[in-house]
Amino acid sequence: SSRHSTKKYAAAIALAAIAFYLLISGAGVATERSFLMLAIMLMAAIFDRAAISMRNFALAALAVALATPHEIVGPSFQMSFAATAALISAYAAWGEWRQNGKRRPPPPKNTSFFRHGSGVVARHFVGLAATSLVAGTATALFAAWHFQRVSPLGLVANLATMPIISAVVMPFLVLGLVLMPFGLDGPAFAVMGKGIGLFTGIAIALSKHSPFDAIGILPASAVVCLTLALVILTLTTTRLRIAALPFLAVGVVLIARRPAPDLFISEDARLVALKLSDGSVTVNRNRPNSFTLEDWTRAMMATDVVKPGRTASSAMPEIAPEVPFSCTRTLCVAWNARGVVVAQAASEDAARDACAVASLIVIDDATAGDPCGANGPAIV
Repeated sequence: SSRHSTKKYAAAIALAAIAFYLLISGAGVATERSFLMLAIMLMAAIFDRAAISMRNFALAALAVALATPHEIVGPSFQMSFAATAALISAYAAWGEWRQNGKRRPPPPKNTSFFRHGSGVVARHFVGLAATSLVAGTATALFAAWHFQRVSPLGLVANLATMPIISAVVMPFLVLGLVLMPFGLDGPAFAVMGKGIGLFTGIAIALSKHSPFDAIGILPASAVVCLTLALVILTLTTTRLRIAALPFLAVGVVLIARRPAPDLFISEDARLVALKLSDGSVTVNRNRPNSFTLEDWTRAMMATDVVKPGRTASSAMPEIAPEVPFSCTRTLCVAWNARGVVVAQAASEDAARDACAVASLIVIDDATAGDPCGANGPAIV
């Protein structure tokens, strides 16, 4: 080790290992992003460059954007790069503060093993808590934007589960991969599975005791302002960080004054949700997509979901104020307390029956025209 750069050897082996993992994992988008980020940092270590720096972070972001440009607007890209930028900036500031501050004297030689060990463990958990707090704060904005929820007990969950992941899951995962060619991987993966079940159970238990998680939909203007504040805080290293304060203030004000949405429409126009005055939300399908509906109910801060009622007739269903969706085979209509009448139709012909009463008609047919004419309701 005194004659050779073992750090470079370790980086080369790690690069080969993550490339192997990329191949056996199926090369999903999230895995490709992680591989590109790690590969750039490991190559930097091989060529005597700083592995963790904003320059390498920018190169990784550009590489991911070129490889999968559509991921830029997705939660995976935004959350992972926000966390990485925040961690690099925070630990750079911490290192600068330690370098400029007073040096702590070394511990006395007669320190007991227990005292020394407890200090090491305490520093490990403090570092883990700081990492979780910084990364969790940076990603909370994008989690709230995409999923309309936050994790108030995320710090507690990370502190409780990271020792399991570090001491049980990851070592036995690697051991299982090594033993797999010999057919001896079963016991190792069984232990890994027990570890996964344990930290999953901890996460579920903490989620059940969270005081809140759903926060409703965020306005895009607030997300832009808070993102600009995050960029300024992470990329600047001087008093220019103060420039983030106006964007923070404006973002908070925009969230406080956000309008509450009354209506959501799925991308394929098959699912429509309308909020009623009692806090419940009515949908036009008896078996809606559970993931989509869960996101919508959090965004609307809804208290309950009301499934549609069915009518035997094929004619226009009867409607009245504050009545959930009433449906025929081809047409569903609902009316909330604000006087908004929403119809969801399977075709242009079915939508024509709702032209006289609806404020908005959603047609589940991309080729459909406007069946109501210029003075009719809005058509989606």
